[in-house]
Amino acid sequence: MVLVLPEHRGKGYATRLLRESLEWLAEPAQRHLTPLLDATPAGHPVYLKLGFRDQWGFTRWERRTPLGKHPAPATESIVALADWGINDPNRASVLALDQIAFGADRRTLLDDLVRRAPHLALALRSNDTVRGFLMARPGRQATQLGPLVAHDAETAIALADCALSRIEGPVFLDVPDARRDMEPWLDRHGFTRQRPFTRMALIHPDTAIPHNQRCAIVAVAGPELG
Repeated sequence: MVLVLPEHRGKGYATRLLRESLEWLAEPAQRHLTPLLDATPAGHPVYLKLGFRDQWGFTRWERRTPLGKHPAPATESIVALADWGINDPNRASVLALDQIAFGADRRTLLDDLVRRAPHLALALRSNDTVRGFLMARPGRQATQLGPLVAHDAETAIALADCALSRIEGPVFLDVPDARRDMEPWLDRHGFTRQRPFTRMALIHPDTAIPHNQRCAIVAVAGPELG
């Protein structure tokens, strides 16, 4: 994250911090890495000047007002990931699905998210195949649902319904703008748009994150985590 106190904005501090980081990334040992970030509207012009280019947008959806107890859906095909271990086949399937969706190995992050909120670490299995998974983390203002990765909207909604049945307070969900198939569900459960973000990358202008990869991402882990 790049944060600047309000009274010190506009003085070039964010740009300097980014340049320091990009210089490190340009060293031979890190050149295989592609810099990515999720920009707020305020930060977007700074990143454009540094050569970052838009990849795709997402919106933070927020549910503040409790809608009463959310009914737990039928969960015969939903399994808990709370106790997954190194040799757990569910873990291997989830990691493989996430790598396809995100484009990089995030096992350290996903292991940490399971530890943070084990009751919200879920996967949906069908015919011995993991069709999708969801993880979450408790925050100061709300529970952040994500990453939510699924092959289809039906799987994503089943996982999100199950998670909502276990949460009483406010909820954030950062949904790619391409996932318009989720909007009826979000409206029905009292979510409203809070603010937009743009995923940006410092790569060759003709290179882009493939559309079919990001469409498997139904909710990102948040701008802090990607």
